[in-house]
Amino acid sequence: GAKSELMDNHLVLNAAAFYIDWDDIQQSISLGGSCGFSFSDNFGSAVSKGVELEIQAVPIDGLTLGGFVSYNDAYFNENIPDAGIAKGDPIQNVSEWKASANVQYAFPISEYSQAFVMADYQYSSDQQLSLNYSLPDDLNTRDGYGIIDMSTGIWKGNWEFRLFVKNLTDERPVLGVRQFIYPPNFINTLRPRTIGMSVRGWFD
Repeated sequence: GAKSELMDNHLVLNAAAFYIDWDDIQQSISLGGSCGFSFSDNFGSAVSKGVELEIQAVPIDGLTLGGFVSYNDAYFNENIPDAGIAKGDPIQNVSEWKASANVQYAFPISEYSQAFVMADYQYSSDQQLSLNYSLPDDLNTRDGYGIIDMSTGIWKGNWEFRLFVKNLTDERPVLGVRQFIYPPNFINTLRPRTIGMSVRGWFD
């Protein structure tokens, strides 16, 4: 990897490449059928390889821009018949692509106070959620999704007053599934769109 600070630290670039060769990688598998339980075990060999790039820039006073992108090709490197895994199948809970972008602008409103506005976007591509191939595809895999968070507020001395919106577009991806003896299955997802206010203080 490499880290670079350019233009008097107004531009920061970080890059890395990686290659991981696993033996007996740990994964979770559902027993399926009428059981409803799952267990974790060490399976066969797997490979993960990819690159990461991060950038942060301060083009003008008060404005900070940031971005991140990663590519990760993670897959089993052998056939595992007892688990129904074929060589080349993706390992669990790994997105091939991840990306994020953020912007923050802060400006003075008095001698001791600053106002700020922030926005953040995070994206994650498809994932293999489980090795239970008896589940339908929409529960066994997770589609890619993006999340937007926004906030605005005031910094005054050691205090922060913030209004925020999390999950602005109210995304509801399937993040995990627990299969019970009888339907319906238990599905994990994100917290729905949340609007709120927070107050924080720092003490010396």
